[in-house]
Amino acid sequence: MNTEGRRGDDREDVVVRLEHVSFAYGSNLVLEDVSLSISRGDFFCIVGPNGGGKTTILKLVLGLLEPGSGVVEVFGGPPRRARARIGYMPQHTFIDPHFPVTVMDVVLMGRINAAGFRVFHTGKEREAAYQALEMVEMGSFAKRPFSALSGGQAQRVLLARALASMPELLVLDEPTANVDAAVETGFHGLLETLNERMTIVLVTHDLGFVSRRTRSVACVNRRLAVHPTCEISAETMRELYGRDVHMVRHDTLLEKGRGVQACQGDREGGGG
Repeated sequence: MNTEGRRGDDREDVVVRLEHVSFAYGSNLVLEDVSLSISRGDFFCIVGPNGGGKTTILKLVLGLLEPGSGVVEVFGGPPRRARARIGYMPQHTFIDPHFPVTVMDVVLMGRINAAGFRVFHTGKEREAAYQALEMVEMGSFAKRPFSALSGGQAQRVLLARALASMPELLVLDEPTANVDAAVETGFHGLLETLNERMTIVLVTHDLGFVSRRTRSVACVNRRLAVHPTCEISAETMRELYGRDVHMVRHDTLLEKGRGVQACQGDREGGGG
């Protein structure tokens, strides 16, 4: 089974490593003998059915859960020690729409790991938060009420919150689950730009979100297998989900009316 990221398992280059990891909630075995290596600079997608173990893998990487067996390392050590180097955007975030919080207030929540919890924030922290907003093209919204934002704008602000600590690793759990197709496309392009600065690990059930930058996709349903993006087929997905799945491929580029597979360019020496 191929379980390597795009640059292999050179220890100095590995950001996330899971080795023979199993995990159960009580008697319910969710992950079994999972091994995975994600390298610096990867845009790594994890796909699979609901309940298959995708979010559990993220929680292990974040140090929110401990494996029942096996080893989990982030930046070469225990995940808890690496939290200040990780930005995390969870699947569900609830902010009371009646609470008078601004966009800047929300983004500053992402500075807690870096600066500790405090009522007042320094100019340096506010500058870092503003830079995060600029990264997601929301700088002009800093003083607006968070409750006044559209769904797509709110997603970008929550991403800015994850970026406020200036992480080396960005972890996202179903980031476009509740937005429309147009917002999803823009969000996808934004992540590709961010990938030039940091490693990204993305959990999704939406196969259309697999990026052109993604060289490998982890398919998880208790067990895990990693495939090159260009080898993901309808048969692979049928085995994973237990049913036919409609796939929209982001590694397919349209050129003069013809589909051009990005992985073909890779095989012929082109970039990805």
